[in-house]
Order: sequence, then structure tokens, then C-alpha cells
Amino acid sequence: MLREIFYTEGAYDYIALHLNKRKISCLQSMQEILQKLPADNFFRIHKSFIVSFEQLVSHEGHQVKMIIDKKLPVGNTYRQAFAAWIGKKHQQ
Repeated sequence: MLREIFYTEGAYDYIALHLNKRKISCLQSMQEILQKLPADNFFRIHKSFIVSFEQLVSHEGHQVKMIIDKKLPVGNTYRQAFAAWIGKKHQQ
């Protein structure tokens, strides 16, 4: 199921897992789901979004483009760490 996750979206105490053809919502915080996802493939880019590296098409400064033609913001707080993470992923 992890390979099906494009990104997660948080809102208050709920998260939505955006999958290929469906969305699953559950009562969980972003921090809780982030601890359960493998850090080598998932990264928090915004207070409300965690993305899957496998589903990224491109990234440019303040946003990423997903394989499903969805653009998500990269928050100022996460931008530097995300750039380092994505750089490391491209070296592998």
C-alpha cells in the first residue's frame, strides 16, 4: 500500500492519504503518520503535506509537481531540509 500513496494531506487531527484512485481519511496527526512512513521515501514539505519521492515529477523552490499533475506547496520551514533530502535522493 505504501507504493500507492502519492501524498498525505493534514487538516487538524485528521489526515487524508491520497492514493491512485481513492482517498483514505483517518484520525491521526501529521507527526504520527510521518513516524510510520519510511523516511527514505516520504518527506514532509509543508505543515499540511507529506510527499512520496516515487510520485514526484519535479520540484522548484516553493512547490513540487506530483505524477498525478497536482502541485503542492513547499513551506518555508521545510524548504532547506527538503532540498537537502531531494539532493541526497538524486545521488542514490
